[in-house]
Amino acid sequence: MSLLLNTFMVPDWVTNLVNWLKTFVVPILIVVAAVAAFYAIYVGVKLATAENAEARQEAQKKLIYIIIALVVTIIMVILLFSLPSILEKVVDTDKNVLG
Repeated sequence: MSLLLNTFMVPDWVTNLVNWLKTFVVPILIVVAAVAAFYAIYVGVKLATAENAEARQEAQKKLIYIIIALVVTIIMVILLFSLPSILEKVVDTDKNVLG
């Protein structure tokens, strides 16, 4: 990441933001994942104990939304942590191609 930041002469606030994200994103995501897991359990219990079809359908929709949100979150985390190394490789490739 430092190669990428040094190559484009980014302002200090961007460097600080990237460092902050590296430091705090993982603990924040752990807390969010824990809350989401408890909410998914709660919705699962609501689905299992639903007395009518309408309540069951509503709980099923919420469970589907939770799964979609989990997949999107996992994709975003993968992109967040892999994008800097991908960009560094692109910058290195451009330097080799250009001279």
